[in-house]
Amino acid sequence: MDRFDLNLLLVLEAMLRERSVSKAAARLGVGQPAMSAALNRLRDLFDDPMFVRTAGGMQPTPRALETAAPLGEALDRLRRLVEPPQPFHPSSARRTFRVSGGDYIAMVLAPALIAALQRAAPGVDLRFRFVEKDQLFERMDSGEIDLALAVMGEPPQRFRAEPVLTDTFVCLARAGHPLEDEPLTVEAFARHRHALVTERGDEVGALDALLAAKGLTRRVAVTIPQVSLLPAILQDTDLIATVGRRAAEKLSQTHRLTIHPLPLDAEPWTMSIIWPARTHHDPGLAWLRQLIDTLCRETA
Repeated sequence: MDRFDLNLLLVLEAMLRERSVSKAAARLGVGQPAMSAALNRLRDLFDDPMFVRTAGGMQPTPRALETAAPLGEALDRLRRLVEPPQPFHPSSARRTFRVSGGDYIAMVLAPALIAALQRAAPGVDLRFRFVEKDQLFERMDSGEIDLALAVMGEPPQRFRAEPVLTDTFVCLARAGHPLEDEPLTVEAFARHRHALVTERGDEVGALDALLAAKGLTRRVAVTIPQVSLLPAILQDTDLIATVGRRAAEKLSQTHRLTIHPLPLDAEPWTMSIIWPARTHHDPGLAWLRQLIDTLCRETA
């Protein structure tokens, strides 16, 4: 195989099609002497005459004919490899996108994304699932997930990330909660019993370090894995929860819940789209990323 030259595959393809050295040379844009020399190398490579001169032209040998089907398939794959990707037309596309995102994203973005896909890309299907952060990169490496929406630091170099959504924390409580009769100071915040949304089931949230810096702690009375479970818990108790503003606004519109400012100087947090660098130029995924970015900005 150290004598192997990929150009010889093109010579073989041209000869199989033209059955003529001169015509095959013209097809490849080379001179006839160069074509004859390449044909001799081809014969040497396969240890077979490959093409025999007859009254009807250069006829392929059985060995040459055996190569026709696998050769055509191999060259088609190579041409697709180097050709520019086909443009993505949402209205006629038939494709499935696999997106990872937590409960917050399912509530804030998923309804608008599904509606937008139905309008602009009715042939596109969406598979929305949650993957833990410690498994996320592995799942994208394997192709199980096309892209993810998550709050995290700089990803590994084989991935790309783009911030698309920034949000702040607010407090959520039932209508008529005692909070409505007293200012929500940091001391009052620490004194109340809390419902903590945590997909991992841990009992410490992002705000506990801020409370500890002030010498305060809070009681987490219940942990739940999903933001969408909060109404059932908060509406009939005096528990309070701290969630992203966008999710709180959606819940307060449909349930007897009220929003209160958080009495802590918590930094806003940013959600990013994360995707493998190897798929950066995929037209369909580029379109999806742009759509998600637009929808996130519309929710600001």
